[in-house]
Amino acid sequence: MSADRTHRELTPTLGAARDLTIWILEDDPVDQRLVTAALANAGQPPPAAMTQTAEDLLALVDAAERPPDLVLVDLNTPGGGGIHLVKELRARTDFATVPIVVLTSSVNHRDQIDAVRAGVNAFHVKPFDWRAFNELIALVVAYWSLDGTEAARGHARR
Repeated sequence: MSADRTHRELTPTLGAARDLTIWILEDDPVDQRLVTAALANAGQPPPAAMTQTAEDLLALVDAAERPPDLVLVDLNTPGGGGIHLVKELRARTDFATVPIVVLTSSVNHRDQIDAVRAGVNAFHVKPFDWRAFNELIALVVAYWSLDGTEAARGHARR
């Protein structure tokens, strides 16, 4: 199933989609290009921010007029990593309901536990197959871009 087809099929079922303001922590330039392409295939604009370190993304927090609609986080990045970023974002009241989704190559169960404890809304292992990766991004975007997703935003937060 193509990502475009996945997006088209899900959107009528789940409701009207909207463009998301997305911030991404991803240190690998190839993965940066892949996620940007997959977002475009899902009908989303380019990411509003793409950084290679948690510190760089955190520097954007104070400068931003408002939080993004979605944060995509790679766990294994330099400068503190994704778990550090999630903890720092969740400590801020303006990020309490911002969805944070992990996209990582790590299959370590401990990483998943640590990410959930830090406050992520979802945890996905990056597929190595482009088609599967494209479909995953389309599903993430379809879910978090729905109108009325405010209730879902807090669904994984305690």
